[in-house]
Amino acid sequence: MTHPRLSRLLMTGAVTAALVGPASFITAPATAVSSSASCTDVQLDTPTAIDGEYEITVFGQTVTVYCADMATLPLEYLTLANTGGAFNFSEGGPGSINSFTRVRLTLPTTAGDSFSVLPTDTRFSTAGTHQWGNAGSCGFYRSDANLDLRSTPFAMSTSNFVAVGWIGHSDGIVASSNNQVIDIIDGRGDCGGMQAVSPFELTWIASVPVASDPTDQTAVSGDDATFTASSAGTPTPTVQWQSSTDSTLWADVAGATATTLTLPDVTLADDGNLYRAVFTNDQGTDTTAAATLTITPLAPSTTDPADTTVTSGSDATFTVTVDGDPAPTVQWETSVDGLAWTDIAGETAPQLVLQRVTTAQDGKRYRASVRSSAGTTWSAAAELSVDPLAPTASAVDDVTADSGQDATFTVDVTGDPTPTVQWQTSTDGLTWTDITGARATDLVLSDVTTASNGKRYRAAVTNAGGIVTSTEGILTVRSAPPVITSAPTAQRVSVGADATFTVTATGDPTPTVQWQTSSDNLSWTDVAGATGTTFTVDDVTVAQSGTYVRVYVANAGGAVASEGVRLLVDAAPVVATTTMAVTGAEVGAALTLAGLLLVTGTGALLVARRRRLA
Repeated sequence: MTHPRLSRLLMTGAVTAALVGPASFITAPATAVSSSASCTDVQLDTPTAIDGEYEITVFGQTVTVYCADMATLPLEYLTLANTGGAFNFSEGGPGSINSFTRVRLTLPTTAGDSFSVLPTDTRFSTAGTHQWGNAGSCGFYRSDANLDLRSTPFAMSTSNFVAVGWIGHSDGIVASSNNQVIDIIDGRGDCGGMQAVSPFELTWIASVPVASDPTDQTAVSGDDATFTASSAGTPTPTVQWQSSTDSTLWADVAGATATTLTLPDVTLADDGNLYRAVFTNDQGTDTTAAATLTITPLAPSTTDPADTTVTSGSDATFTVTVDGDPAPTVQWETSVDGLAWTDIAGETAPQLVLQRVTTAQDGKRYRASVRSSAGTTWSAAAELSVDPLAPTASAVDDVTADSGQDATFTVDVTGDPTPTVQWQTSTDGLTWTDITGARATDLVLSDVTTASNGKRYRAAVTNAGGIVTSTEGILTVRSAPPVITSAPTAQRVSVGADATFTVTATGDPTPTVQWQTSSDNLSWTDVAGATGTTFTVDDVTVAQSGTYVRVYVANAGGAVASEGVRLLVDAAPVVATTTMAVTGAEVGAALTLAGLLLVTGTGALLVARRRRLA
């Protein structure tokens, strides 16, 4: 009699082989005939049937087989789900590997008999050499083999292997996956090894009928989704739910071992997932049909940011918590009036941090726009209040400058709103006077003089947060040493005339002047009262001729003397008042003497004046 679960599937044409463990469904046969007990029966019931996968029921045991040679004498083969590489291969020495995709299946002839396979049938193998379940070599080369019946209703026994050839043996025959996988490890010998006996008996392990399949479910993202299935197996089977995204690869759902599967807080990431239940008892395993989960989006939502008050220069933070599926994006917006809103570039996180805010931002409003394919929503607006930052002023350093240079005092100020600056000056550090127009952070005093030496300067800094004054800086003005810019020059005058010497000098403080005379340009004597820039010798005499004159100029910055220059006095000619008889020689001698007197500036022709050099 056909299995109840299989009968129901046969009527729908969606037939699946029973599975062991979390394996995949076997491909459904092209034609399913519930009364067929062999591929020959399929051929008799459906003469047009072609080679392919079919479901047959043999003494109440339903299995999917591959029917070959349907046009002549049909044969049954068991399709192997895991093939290629390390699956279902035999090895006969290094480099000699034969992989199988199907093995010849022998059906039981009486109730209670076992299914078996013929390992020697290599029809569906890659090389056609080495039977299924063979590992051996000549020359004791290592050879391995793998037999894998997962995704079939059969298991195997490790006792169904024998040693063949000379000194044939292996390092082990290991079963796994509920005895559905066997590995022959290092079969070798002198043209010997290990191989499966023929026929190779199988153990039937599929007998857990599914009573009801889970149905497709639709849920809103964030809600729970529930699937239910049941089995009619005895004893009561265990259940393991599985999920898949492609109906091919299935994975156990952790902890899902009840007939009802509840998926909490599903999201759009779960949309389209498939779920099925695998029932297992000591008689075998059966798997339900798959059900699809459909998720509808969850519209975006957000909490509201709170009003924030900070001091200028601090960071201001606004925060929202958003929800929705798909995950919404966030865009912070700002407004000065709560009507016109502007996106804040780059601010797309749930937390908005405004760094070092200023009073220019006082009263601004901020809100979050939350958007997804399911819609858009906005938070309420939050207001930013920014308290002024009281002003600060750095210390003002003392400044030293040479007379005639510029002197600059500097102050660094902070504060919000930007503070104003007013420079002040004092001579005693007690009474301070504003300097007109001095409103910058740099105070530049042009062409300072020693008259400003010792004055104090400070900055008064003011904004809405208060007023503060800087420390004071003291101005020191170094004296400018005297410089003679126009030196006195030598003078040549006649006896009785005035001789005038002049000097021009600069310096700060204003230098003093002292005129001096010397007879040898080495030792100098101050001329009493001669302290002006002009020195006049009245009524010069011949005796003063050759005198050296210089000027000595001094102030706190130093002193300098000019080069000595000479005063030369020309004698006046002698006028004769008596007639005398002289010889020509006497006349010549007299003229010669007069000439000498005029040249040397000596003799009785000099005329005394009222003022003379001492």
